[in-house]
Amino acid sequence: MRKKRPGFFALTYAVLLFLILIIRIVYVYTVCDRILPDWFVFYRFTYLTNYIVLAWLVVFSICCLSKKELNIEKILTKRCVSVSLALYTFLLFIYFIAGVIGGIIAFDGEGARLVFNILRRLFTYVFTPIVMWVCIFALKKNEIKKENKIKNSLIALIFPLVYFILNMVVGHTVYYGGGIRAFAYEVFDPSLYSWRLFVLGIALTAVLLFFVAVLINAIFEKIESKVVQ
Repeated sequence: MRKKRPGFFALTYAVLLFLILIIRIVYVYTVCDRILPDWFVFYRFTYLTNYIVLAWLVVFSICCLSKKELNIEKILTKRCVSVSLALYTFLLFIYFIAGVIGGIIAFDGEGARLVFNILRRLFTYVFTPIVMWVCIFALKKNEIKKENKIKNSLIALIFPLVYFILNMVVGHTVYYGGGIRAFAYEVFDPSLYSWRLFVLGIALTAVLLFFVAVLINAIFEKIESKVVQ
């Protein structure tokens, strides 16, 4: 796994992503005049996923550039970890496409602010998924491991499930202001639907994510088998 080229690639993108995220955080906590509170940058799934990817990329680059084999490589290269991160970043890309089409994501601002908003969204929604998948593909192994796709896919759903549960707790106990419940995304607000439609939507989403995770697991297994051959 210790390849310098993937390591430098991951480290370079990690630095750029860190700059984009830190500038965004500073902006939100200083001059931003959004209705949402400052802490939404640590609350939304899209931001949290980018923070997770940033941490993974840093560790990945360290492992690739290190002359010694690090114990953390065993965790980093686990199929369930790869499938999980691939799923989360895939959701970022889908959210971006749906947001642009639906008018939820807009490239607003003028001058430098407009340029930064374009770069920020491209980095966090488009480049991050691409880079993440490229790095995962760089995790070439020396043997084919037939792993339990169901188990790996269920593990991949842990973070979205925990996030959703916590979001329900926060959304029903905290307010943004003006009586608006603090759900990370409006679609999470159960009051907008009948309870049957809400439960059905959550169930169908969970099933869809599970099958996407299974498909991702199968893709990675296929790639690994070709690498070994």
